[in-house]
Amino acid sequence: MGNAAAGRGEASRAESSAPTQGLELDGAPSASGVMVGTEDAAQEHATEVARMARVWWFGALVWGSSVSLDWLAVTFVDAGPMGWFLALRGAELAVIVGGAIRLGRRPVMSLRAVVALDVAGNALAAFAVALMALRFRGLASPYAHGVSCILVARGITLAEPWRRGALRVGAVAVVYPLTLLALALAGPLRAQRDDPRALAIFTQNTLWILSTAALLVIGGHIMWSLRGQVSEARKVGRYKLERVIGAGAMGEVWLARHRALKQAVAVKVLKPGGQARVTVARFEREVRAMTLLRHPNTVRVLDYGRTADGLWYYVMELLEGETLSALVKREGALAPRRAVAMVAQAARALGEAHDAGVVHRDLKPENLVVTALGGEADFIKVLDFGIAKVVDADDDAGELTADDALLGTPAFMAPEQARGDAVDARSDVYGLGAVLWYALTGQKVFAAPSLSALLMKHAHEAPKPPSEAAPGPLPAALDALVLRCLAKDPSERYADGRRLADALGEVARAL
Repeated sequence: MGNAAAGRGEASRAESSAPTQGLELDGAPSASGVMVGTEDAAQEHATEVARMARVWWFGALVWGSSVSLDWLAVTFVDAGPMGWFLALRGAELAVIVGGAIRLGRRPVMSLRAVVALDVAGNALAAFAVALMALRFRGLASPYAHGVSCILVARGITLAEPWRRGALRVGAVAVVYPLTLLALALAGPLRAQRDDPRALAIFTQNTLWILSTAALLVIGGHIMWSLRGQVSEARKVGRYKLERVIGAGAMGEVWLARHRALKQAVAVKVLKPGGQARVTVARFEREVRAMTLLRHPNTVRVLDYGRTADGLWYYVMELLEGETLSALVKREGALAPRRAVAMVAQAARALGEAHDAGVVHRDLKPENLVVTALGGEADFIKVLDFGIAKVVDADDDAGELTADDALLGTPAFMAPEQARGDAVDARSDVYGLGAVLWYALTGQKVFAAPSLSALLMKHAHEAPKPPSEAAPGPLPAALDALVLRCLAKDPSERYADGRRLADALGEVARAL
């Protein structure tokens, strides 16, 4: 599994001109994108307010359209003053629309203001329903069910602990029965105090309202608890995980941010099921290989650790850009000067790695990100040290090497690596040569119908000079350089990335 470097922007699973993560996991480039947010609580509050605004706008539509129910009631059921209902509908509609507009404005309302609007707005709606019931069957009015609808609409909006919910939902739920009780005790509904049928329906309606409120309080508490569990589960050390931007056999790469510094990063997490000794050792070896390197063209490791529940992870910088593979697919073969300049940067990064005893073993266009740094375009970052070999590794390095001897990407794999033989810096030189061939031609060095046939070609077939496949002329010196990188015998290649970078520099000066 590879490392991660993610681009800022919206996620996309396609390689395109949009910012991409520059990461290949098990052969598939993954998406990217950074969401740099505020503190967790503030972000959650803003989300709740936005959701509440949408519900209130929908409530305004439902409330306004319900005037048709009033017309049906006073026209075909019991005659009544339509003007009374229109006045109440209009007054409450103004409250709902005003609240929705305020909720959608910036800056976001404070928590206290949102709570006040929530309780007051819904309580006023329940009071308006009670006044409608006054003019339509009083204590026995079917308008009581409108209060349950109000409570359900509110429950969609907010998830909250039960104590808080009981206070807020309860304050809305009791408005209707208390208003009608007051009207029955000392108002126009006094005549219904002695009507058993009206009292029975009123009691039934009140129980329905209170039952709805109780269910919403319980449901809101469950949702609040689940959200808390999900939020806690999406934290690794000091980092809040936003979303997965890549996945492979060994683990996942998450778009994340530092919870205090708000810095966007990429976090690679070893899957809980992948905690076997060899898997963890390989994960640690990848981190060790990357922490040895400081070259600006190598992706930086920022942090490394293990959570209290045993989850291994490390943190990398995020990049804005696209893979070399995506660039070539989008633009076609690159101009010789541009291709040479890009591969030379990668070669210099590999030169430092080779000096430190690190062999990458999986160089390919998907593991080179084209980004911008300090105003310099076409800046290359080398990624994915997931199967790197560290020469001075610990005693079980041999076991790890044997386990992943054939790991890599066949289209860019050196012959000795494909055979399972020992690899060294010259194997990386072969990979960079294949990458340069691809950048100059828009094609891979060899094509074959099967994996075994492809490996056989890398092992035994002499490659064509890139000039025979490139869309334009290439200098003979560049042909010779690429073919030397792709020599079957490692002793005929450049000794390491640093020497290859020097040779590329000489060719670049002649272009």
